[in-house]
Amino acid sequence: MFLLLDSEKEFHILPHRVFVPIPGSAVMLCDYKFGDESAEEIRDHFIEMLDHRIQIEDLEIAEEMNTVYVSSPMNTEATLDNTDDEQPKQPIKTTIVLKIQQNI
Repeated sequence: MFLLLDSEKEFHILPHRVFVPIPGSAVMLCDYKFGDESAEEIRDHFIEMLDHRIQIEDLEIAEEMNTVYVSSPMNTEATLDNTDDEQPKQPIKTTIVLKIQQNI
């Protein structure tokens, strides 16, 4: 039986979802913003997809504070072999929504 130490866990920050309204429609298009991308880069992605001018103010960011950890395969096998009744730890997920519009 192996123990999974906190120092062996790898934590990853997940991307943020960004929405923009499609002109003339109640539908919103979604793209993903990674930590190092600026609002201008995201706007440019939408301009490429829609072939329509988008203002930075039109971008709506749903910021999800997600933390995911990945363990090594050896530790995963050890977890499968664990016969104790304790439940495996689940990734922590806290969602903070900055601004989401629902168009009905």
